[in-house]
Amino acid sequence: MSDDIPATVEELEAKEQQDTGLFYGSVFEFFEKMIVPLLRDRLIDPRSGLRWSKRWWNSPEAMMRLDALWRAFEHLRHDPGTGISVWFRDHFDVHMAVLTAVDGPFGKSRDVSERGEDPPHEPPPDELLTSI
Repeated sequence: MSDDIPATVEELEAKEQQDTGLFYGSVFEFFEKMIVPLLRDRLIDPRSGLRWSKRWWNSPEAMMRLDALWRAFEHLRHDPGTGISVWFRDHFDVHMAVLTAVDGPFGKSRDVSERGEDPPHEPPPDELLTSI
């Protein structure tokens, strides 16, 4: 077998990630490793006005917005000067304001978390993970 041909699915995925220059391999990995820690400092509770759904991946709008956040992050992280600041200002803050708003996609959610805890979330179903 040639050294250029990956022997396992894991090697293939690693090579694809390396070839594309992505830091995170999927929107789900981006959510777990970037968004969850950022949301820990926010009180998610209907009384606070901030909403989130433990099944965030079930909302088409949330998936689109989180995918947009991920792609913007992947692009802007290459700018060592202001890239991350621009990402927060122009992307994260804007999308999170919509996603966590009372009239946002999670407006009816009653899932809660305390400040310092992970936001409410369940792992996405396997069929979502394998469809990416």
